[in-house]
Amino acid sequence: METDELKPAPQPLQLVQQFLNTRSLMRNFDLLDTPLSFAIWCEEVAGMPLEQMPEDRELRRYKSLREALRAVLLAHISGSPAEKASAAQALNRVTGPDLLQASFNELAEPKVSARADTEPSLEGRLMEAAVDAHYKQTWARLKVCANEDCRWSFFDSSKNRSATWCDMAICGSRAKMRLYRQRHNSS
Repeated sequence: METDELKPAPQPLQLVQQFLNTRSLMRNFDLLDTPLSFAIWCEEVAGMPLEQMPEDRELRRYKSLREALRAVLLAHISGSPAEKASAAQALNRVTGPDLLQASFNELAEPKVSARADTEPSLEGRLMEAAVDAHYKQTWARLKVCANEDCRWSFFDSSKNRSATWCDMAICGSRAKMRLYRQRHNSS
């Protein structure tokens, strides 16, 4: 379906959703393909103006991060324990161990945030949002559409957390038609 407004995640998790949706399979665009489009996205959507244009290797790193996050969220829908573990390992390889720090607030509640001794980074903000969502029990509700031709990120607000498509009318119908045709063609 491809609209963040349709099923937006709450803040700050919405930043992760918007980052994932920098790529559209249905509309054939990727905002991480060019330094300019990524810089514009960083400033306008993430609120993080870049001091210099990103290099190609940095864009590749962010694409790897995006696809590792996408794999983790896809595991929220139908992932076996082995698939979830594999997706988590891939994400850990991309992010590295020194990105976040733990601290406690004035109520002695734990908080994980981007490290204060490093430059603020999009990567740090994304991981901070993921940890925050985990504590708020909203992380498992951020999903990726099960339609292989879509893979748009959406927030599952259903009571039983069972949504698998970004939009039932479009992606859900296509998936059901595909299954129907497969069953009738194999008969």
